[in-house]
Formats: sequence, structure tokens, C-alpha cells
Amino acid sequence: MSGKNARRRAGRANGGEAVQPSRAVASTPRESTRHQPVAQQVANSQTTTGAPSNPPDRVTRAQLADKLWEISTITLRGLENAQDVWVASRFAGDGAALAAAAMRGDEKAQIAVSFILSGVRRQNNEDSDVRAAAVKGDVKAQLAMALESLTCTDERYKWLTKAQNNGNIDVCIYTGCLFVRCYLTIDDGKPERAAMKDKVILLLRVPADRGSAMAQHILGMLLYFSHYDEGTKADFLDAARWIRMAAMQGVMEAQYELGEMFRHGLFC
Repeated sequence: MSGKNARRRAGRANGGEAVQPSRAVASTPRESTRHQPVAQQVANSQTTTGAPSNPPDRVTRAQLADKLWEISTITLRGLENAQDVWVASRFAGDGAALAAAAMRGDEKAQIAVSFILSGVRRQNNEDSDVRAAAVKGDVKAQLAMALESLTCTDERYKWLTKAQNNGNIDVCIYTGCLFVRCYLTIDDGKPERAAMKDKVILLLRVPADRGSAMAQHILGMLLYFSHYDEGTKADFLDAARWIRMAAMQGVMEAQYELGEMFRHGLFC
């Protein structure tokens, strides 16, 4: 009988078929992380893979500028539309009555006059454009022309300044949004841009500190944009703090932006 059969019988006699030894496989030493502290495991992972400071799918600076411009524009329109509704209900669109109330010291009428004129100016670059729109029957342009003829620029400036100093939330947000648009049109590196940013922050902090979601959102986005290239995690955390406040009040755009900031680990 062959030696192979003899070995099989011997294996069965011992309670089972003999297990063939596996062929040796070359292996490389591998450091186990099972018993390493979590901090050390994270450090090892970062050393291995690294963490890009600017992931390819992160929002670009130009996109942030567009978002900031759009948010400011939408906010301006919303505040202007609210004044339109109030003027229609209070004065039935009578520009003379509105101007008279403003000249008597009615702060709400003063704000309405300023917002209406500013809105029409923003949509029509030149005086001739406003007149042309009025001739064509644009009620808003007609009202603006009436208000401009019945009030003076210096007075309107004083009205807005007084309302700002009194902490009027709508005026602070409105003026802040106008300044945001100015800020975005000034070239990088110019001292005027930094000065304009400081003005915006000063204006928006008043309503933001008092709980205005609009002001919180715009302020956070301004800080995010301004720190985009050279900001520290502390800078981004400050921006995210304001954006989070707006997100907590249901501002969907702020909720999305906050999620993106978390996803890219800007302040984590």
C-alpha cells in the first residue's frame, strides 16, 4: 500500500482528515491602529492622505461675490416693496401727502421717501431714464419724481442718518446692503474697500445683534467672502457664527451655506 494511503488512514484515525499546510505568502509588516489612541489614529490618517485647504468642489470666491450681491439685492427689493405697500395703504400713492408727512418729521414717511427714491435710482441709472419711465406710465417712477421735487437731497440724507443713529433696523439693513454692493465694486487692495467693509459691519451689527436673520445672513456672508483667501479658522468660525444664527431662524440659503462650510471643514 502506498505511503499516501497510509497517511490518510492515520489522519482519519486521529479524528479527521489531515489539513494541508497552506503555502507561505509573503507579507509586509503593517502597523495596527487597533490599540492606538484616537488622536494618534487621526494624526496618522492626516499624515497619509493630507487635507486639501481648498477642495475642488468648494464654492469659489467669485461665486461667493455673486451670492452676496444677490442676497443684498433681494433684501433691498423686499424692504422697498414693504414701503410701497405701506405708502399705498397710508397715502394711496399720493406723493404730495407722503412728502408733506416726511417734512413734518414723520420718521416712517421719511424712510419711505428715501427707500422709494433709492430703489428707482438703482433701477434707472440716469435721471433721463427715470423721466422716460414716468412718461411711459411707470407709477413708481412718477412717484419718485414727485418726491424728488418736493424734498431735497440734504434733507433725505439727514433723515436716513437720524434713523440709523436711532438704530432703525430697516434703515441699517437697507443702507448696509447698499454699501455691500459698493464694496463689491471696489478693486481688491484699495483702502476704500476696507473702509467700506468696516461701514457695512458697523451698520449690520446693530440689527444682527437684535436678532434680524437678514442682517445675520448678510454679515456672515460678507465675513466669509472677505476672509476667503487668507482667513484663519477663527475668521471662518466668526462668519459661520452669524450664518448659523440666520440658519436657526429658517433662512434656507444660510442653512445650505453652513452645511457646505462644515462639509469642507473650514473651521473644524
